[in-house]
Order: sequence, then structure tokens, then C-alpha cells
Amino acid sequence: MIISDTLDHHIVSIVHNLKQLDSIYVYNPNRRYYERCTKDWMKVKGIFNEITSICNALKQATQQCDKDSIAMSFVSTSEISHSINQERINSNFMYTELLKEALLEIDFDEQSLKELTAFCREQYSENKRELKKINEFEHDYHLHTPIWWYTSDFCLHRMLNRALRVFEMDTILKMGFFLADVHRQIVKLHRKQLSNYQSSFTVYRGQGLSKEEFNKLIQTKEGFISFNNFLSTSKDRFVSLQFARSALQKPDFVGLLFIINIDPKKSSTPFALLDNVSYYQDVEQEVLFSMHTVFRIGEIQQLEHSNQHLWQVNLILTNDHDPKLLALTKSMREATTGATGWYRLGQLLLTLNALDKAEQLYMTLIERTAGDNHKQGHIYHMLGMIKNNQGDYPAAVSFLEKSLKIQERIFPRDDLNLASTYNNIGSVYDQLRQYSEALSFQQKALTIRQRLLPSNHPDVATSFDNIGRVYAKMGDYSTALSFYQKDLDISTKSLPPNHPDLATSYNNIALVYNRMGDETQALSFYEKALDISQQSLPPNHPDLASTYNNIGSVYYQMEEYAKARSHYERALEISKQSLSRFHPYLAISYDNIGLVYYQLGDCSKGLSFYEKALEVKQKSLPSNHSDLATSNNLIGSVYEKMGNYSKAVVSYENAIEIAQRSIPPNDLILQFYKSNLERVKNRS
Repeated sequence: MIISDTLDHHIVSIVHNLKQLDSIYVYNPNRRYYERCTKDWMKVKGIFNEITSICNALKQATQQCDKDSIAMSFVSTSEISHSINQERINSNFMYTELLKEALLEIDFDEQSLKELTAFCREQYSENKRELKKINEFEHDYHLHTPIWWYTSDFCLHRMLNRALRVFEMDTILKMGFFLADVHRQIVKLHRKQLSNYQSSFTVYRGQGLSKEEFNKLIQTKEGFISFNNFLSTSKDRFVSLQFARSALQKPDFVGLLFIINIDPKKSSTPFALLDNVSYYQDVEQEVLFSMHTVFRIGEIQQLEHSNQHLWQVNLILTNDHDPKLLALTKSMREATTGATGWYRLGQLLLTLNALDKAEQLYMTLIERTAGDNHKQGHIYHMLGMIKNNQGDYPAAVSFLEKSLKIQERIFPRDDLNLASTYNNIGSVYDQLRQYSEALSFQQKALTIRQRLLPSNHPDVATSFDNIGRVYAKMGDYSTALSFYQKDLDISTKSLPPNHPDLATSYNNIALVYNRMGDETQALSFYEKALDISQQSLPPNHPDLASTYNNIGSVYYQMEEYAKARSHYERALEISKQSLSRFHPYLAISYDNIGLVYYQLGDCSKGLSFYEKALEVKQKSLPSNHSDLATSNNLIGSVYEKMGNYSKAVVSYENAIEIAQRSIPPNDLILQFYKSNLERVKNRS
């Protein structure tokens, strides 16, 4: 931020502590006024009497900021296990590893260069200097090496680093060929230069790190760290140390000097000395590592006893045969079995519940696969699953039915791909409470799977589970329990004892017992489900929230309201961390907590939670959805209990109006709403 003439106290006091703001520069102010302000505001970097000096300062600050903002991922050795569902690894660590592997599997063509330069021109349409360099990049790309372009001073380097830092999928897709080219050149240089390394050597990197991130680093000691961008280091300790010291000018930052020990004989991880390769020919001793290079974290200690904010971090380039690292990468690849390239990455994003990133990826791939029925059918299917997980069920049905139309043209009638799509469409209709449609699709899926798969196959178990769920919602509990038991019999034989699918089976059986009035059996199965989920899922996974909600419901029925509210509040806390603001599952928690307060006689708090639930439902569900009628009826009951009959009448009327559009006219629920309205009208 550059402030001219006078330093406005009010503006600076508002913006000074924003994380997005790195520096403030003052142009030609009153010196005394300036000196008084810099005492309180560390981000005010200097007093300048001419524009040129500000520009020079900005160049240095930008270089420092680029170093400090490189994305890092930390993984402690205790977090690494043999299944991606059994650990809580920093998701960016996995994203970038799979991203690199995906890029190297893709065959890019000349059109990729044109698409990237067109995209860059859109971003810098008002910048003549950058537009000129973008044109040069397009016309002369093959006249220079990828690293030459990467190290040159124009927008490409900055866009690439930002995209990898925040995982900006659209930009990464467009820059994919360039990322792959830079990596391949580093590999080529590494092989060529390897004979020059007679022994181990050390490189350095100086930068700043926020205190919050530094605390994560301290806690991950003896674990792994990956730099998610291409990593620039130097053999010159002094230069790197200066960058570490410069970072101390930022509030809430520490300066780090990474000391990286490399034994070329023990690791084939690619890195390259950039002498005579970089755009800047006078730069010497720079060593560039490929993106997502992984190091083992060694000793962390203060660099100077007099400075508590300057630290030295020893890193060791990982050995290709490190058993912990091999276990981690194995678990990541198992999560994306059968997929390649971008589709592997999309599958991982969906597995990790990174729904917005997954949607962004697949929407971009739709444009790239026009005319390819197999790929488009798969992409529409995945978009349907994403929309389902986001709670946008009408959009989910739309995408899945597009996929089904394509698949029915290219696959035989009893193909397993069709079974998967039938299964997922049925699950979405289940969420929309269109149970006859749901049951029809689920039974089609089961018929194909029983014909083609072994009787104990997990997909057969999934079909039993889904059909059981529909029967349970239709009130046919004995049939539901029969299908659920078939699912559990297969799952216990074919899955590890702490697999999350087993938790789902226990949850479902518990739900049926609960509805049959057997609360003891219900609690027993719910507790089994919770125990497995806590072992196998991340602490903010939506399935954990669902189990807490279910246990709370049993305690509510047993009139143990304190225990019920505790479980409901835990479910809400998890849902807020893992789901969008207006996801339908949030409404469930709001309704449940509101119901407890209502029973305890705290109408004010009960009303507050019911209104939050209604707001979520209005944002996420069709206007005629029966859950909206339920919310209006609940709100009406609170107003009635408070004696505010006029508002109760409005809410009950809203409930009836919605219910008349969503359920049969002789339905008992609709009659219940009408009786509530009649009762209140007689009182008012």
C-alpha cells in the first residue's frame, strides 16, 4: 500500500493488521509525522521522495514476499498409516504429490501453449509490459528452456507460484504443460550434473514463516515437510540468511534459515544447479528442486541466542526407500486406483471431501473432452457425486442422469458402470424423499451386481445397505433390518475391523432399532459406529457428525436432555468445520438443538436454532420440500408456547401451504399441521 502526502492514521489503523497487507510505503510526507507513526506500525517500510525509489523497494519486498508465501505441508510420522482413511495427513501434502504424478501422465499438445497465453492475456489485459512478454513467450517458447522462462521476470512465475500455493485449479490446468516441462528439465539437468557431485553438500533457503505455521513445524519435528512449489535454494549461506533476517520486519513472523543436507548417492529426487541455465546469467549457486520435494525434518534451534525470532531448521533430502514415506505414497495411490492423469487427481479430491476444488477440476475437464463420450460420461457422474456431497440434490440428479444417458449408449445393459450410476441416482432420490424412484434404481443396481460379482463383494453389500435405507425411511423396518444384516454379514468378512463402511452398517442397524423402540440396542450399535469412525476418519468428517446426531436422538427419546444436547452440539461443531454454510446437514443439528431447548422450556433459544435451521433449508432445498414445512411447524409450536398466537398462525399456515405441495392430501402429517392451526386460531 502506497500512501501519498499524508499518513492517514485512520486508514492505517484499520488495514495494518490485515494478513493480506505486507507493506506500507509513504511518499513525501512530513518526516516527523512519519517517524512518530512507524514506531507503532511495523508495516510502514519507508519514506520516499521519488517514485523510482519506491519501485526499487517494491521489487525487494515482492521477492521477499514470494519467498515467505511458498506453501508448505507438514506430516508427522505418527500420522502415516497404510490407508488414506486411517490418517489425518495435511491434505495439501497429498494434493501436490498426486498433481505432479498426474501432470507427468498427460500428453500436452501445442494448443496448450495457446490456451495458457490467452488466459494470461485475460489476467493482464491492462498491462502493456506483461502483454509484450506474454506475446514473446507464445512466439519464442521453444527458443529457450522452460527454466529460462520460469526464472524470467514476468507474470508466469508469479501466477504459477500463486496457483500452487492456493491450489487454484483452473490456473494449474492451463499451466499444466509448463509445470511438466520445468520438472522434466530439472530431471534432465540432475542426471547430467550428477557426476559432478563427489560427496554430500549443503544448500540454504532463508524466508519468513508466520508464528502459527512455525508452531506446526515445531510439532512435526522428525516428520516430513514438503514445499508445494518449485523450491529455490542457494549454496550461499550469507545470502539466504539475509532473506531470513528480512522476514523479521513483519509482525507475527519468524525468520527461518533452512539448512538442507543432500547426499546424491542416497536419493534420486531431482534438483538442478542453475548456473548458465537461469534467465539471470549473473546469478550463481542457485539450486532448484522440483515441486513437492519432500524432506525429513531434523534439529530445530535458535540461530542467535539474542534473537528469539530467528531459527535454523535442518532438513535432509528423503531417501527413495524411506519406509514411512513409501507407506504414505502407497496409501495415496491406493485411494485413486484405476484413475490416471487429471481423473486421478479429481478422485482424490472427492475422497478427501475437497468438493469445491474437485468441482472446479471437473467443470474445466468438461470443456476439454467435448466429443469423447466415455470421458464425458465419467465427468458428469463425478459432478453428480460432488453435488450430492454438497447437498445440492436436484443438480446431482441432473448430472447423474446426463451420465446415464451417455452410458446407456456405450455400455451393455448389465454393465457394472451402469450399476454404479443406478446406485448413485437411487441414493440422491433417497435424499429427495422420492422413495419409489430410489428403490427402483437401487434394485436395478443390485440385479446387475448379483449377476456379475461374487456374493461377498463390497458393492453387493453397498446395494443391500442402500435398499435397506429406503425401506427404513418408508417405515418397513423388518425388511430394512433384513437388508442391513445382509450388508453387515458381507462387510464384517471382507473389510478390516476399523473400516468406515462398517461404521455405516452399524449406524443403519442402530437407526432401525431406534425406530422400532429398542433404544438399548440402538445405543449399542451407535457406539460401535462411533468407535470405528473416530479411528478411521478425520476429526471433522461429516460422518462423525451424523453419528453424534444419531446418539443424541436416542438420548433425547430417553429424556436425557443434557446428554442429547452435548452430542447434538458436537455434531454441529464438526459440520461447521467440514460443510458449506447452507448444507442441509447443518439444519439437522440446528433443529435437534432447538428441540432440546424447547423441551427444557427455553423457548427463546429453541426459536433461535429453529430459525437457523429454516434459513439453511430455504437456501439448500426446493421450495416445496417437506423439511421446510417441518421447520415452519416447529417455529409455530414455539410461538404457540410463548403465547404469540398471531405469529404461530403464520408459521402453521406456511407449513400447511408447503406440505400441500409435497405430500398426499390425506397424509397424517398434513392433518397434524391443520389441527395445530385450528387449535391456535381457537385460542387467538
